[in-house]
Amino acid sequence: MQYYHPVKDNHNNILSVNGFNYFNFLQHFFSFYGFFKSSDSYVYIKRVDPGKEFSLRLMGLKKSAMGYLNFEIYAQVFVGFVLIAMARISLAYTNPIDAMAIQGCWLLLAILVLVNSYACAEPVAASHEISSFNRSSFPACFIFGTSSAAYQYEGGAKEGGKGPNRILGQSNGDVAVDFYHRYKEDVQLMKDMGMDAFRFSISWSRLLPRGNLSEGVNKEGIRFYNNLINELLSNGLQPFVTIFHFDLPQALEDEYGGFLSPRIVFMDPLTYGDYPHTMRAHIRQRLPKFTEEQSMMVKGSFDFIGINYYTSVYVANVPVANTVNISYLTDSLTNFTNERNGIPIGPSDGSTFILSYPRGLRDLLIYTKEKYNNPTIYITENGVNERNNDTLPLKEALNDTTRINYHHQHLVSLRRAINDGVDVKGYFAWSLLDNFEWSSGYTTRFGINFVDYKDGLKRYLKDSAFWFKKFLQK
Repeated sequence: MQYYHPVKDNHNNILSVNGFNYFNFLQHFFSFYGFFKSSDSYVYIKRVDPGKEFSLRLMGLKKSAMGYLNFEIYAQVFVGFVLIAMARISLAYTNPIDAMAIQGCWLLLAILVLVNSYACAEPVAASHEISSFNRSSFPACFIFGTSSAAYQYEGGAKEGGKGPNRILGQSNGDVAVDFYHRYKEDVQLMKDMGMDAFRFSISWSRLLPRGNLSEGVNKEGIRFYNNLINELLSNGLQPFVTIFHFDLPQALEDEYGGFLSPRIVFMDPLTYGDYPHTMRAHIRQRLPKFTEEQSMMVKGSFDFIGINYYTSVYVANVPVANTVNISYLTDSLTNFTNERNGIPIGPSDGSTFILSYPRGLRDLLIYTKEKYNNPTIYITENGVNERNNDTLPLKEALNDTTRINYHHQHLVSLRRAINDGVDVKGYFAWSLLDNFEWSSGYTTRFGINFVDYKDGLKRYLKDSAFWFKKFLQK
């Protein structure tokens, strides 16, 4: 992986930018899902030896090459990848640090476990007109599904032996959308829409309430996830499991300082085995070092990449480093903005922070193909939100044409990337239901199904759910 500073022309226009800050992430963890959710990604890591699995968290950020053409702004987009957070899972150990350690590294951000995966080598169907764009426009084994996360969905914060955890913000997921009690109903929603798979996370604090095996395993928690997986399989849905999605057990927060622990180490160069030289020169002692053996162990060790794409932003050069307030926002020597010369990168259409830019998804996928030797990819999150307006009549609240257009346009962009030779195997919409969002609580809605927070969390299909049902008809 290479790292470049922005290059300008004589008119001080940015011509090219690559690279993204990779550092001090944990010191600003609270802002991760707020600012950066627009383009974060997960990677599943293949088994290296018994008892060890690894995870890589990627963050892709669309960078832009800017110039003027006929006095209009012309943006040619490419993406810089950030490789963050490499870790080992070993529940065979009783010490929580050992359980997260690999050669002295301590961290687990996200691991996607693919259950019942299928190989698919069928070619993409010939180009369709927009009017006939549907499931058949994709390879025969292409997977369509929806995504969720334990803390944002389950509720049951004090039920089934679950221990406390720590999430910043004034809202909380103690009840969320009560998936813990209503998962069968929600699985039926997915089945009725014609979905193939469901991506969900396992709450660490529900399985290990006190953070480690020596303090006991919660059998009720194991039973819940067993039942959920069985329910999915019995309804023809493939489970995609995220092992950790930010709900840290309170015991680890209290004993070790959680994600601010100095024993946390970033190990991200899974493709090339090391950090870029320019990155080491800039970050110096703040960048972790690892042995040649560790480098060889992680290099090329992932099986597939999962990309969460929401929107894209422009990047501008910051030539002088901020040496006072050092953070992951300053290390990259860049500023991020969603507009240029007052012109947004895309329409918001009522979203609170997402500007729709479908081309960015295709650019990201093509960049990944060319930069990382065309790995297998799943789009593990893609979606758009709208403000939660409690005064809207239900009929109006279910009319989400903007979301239909968003998914439609991004699926078109995705299909074009597949036609360009990108090895994409599946697409997961965020999200199945309206839910608790980390930085927004219940003030925003991402679901293709409506949750009535004022009437017992009843579920109602939005127009986008009917659109997906029609789109997925076989």
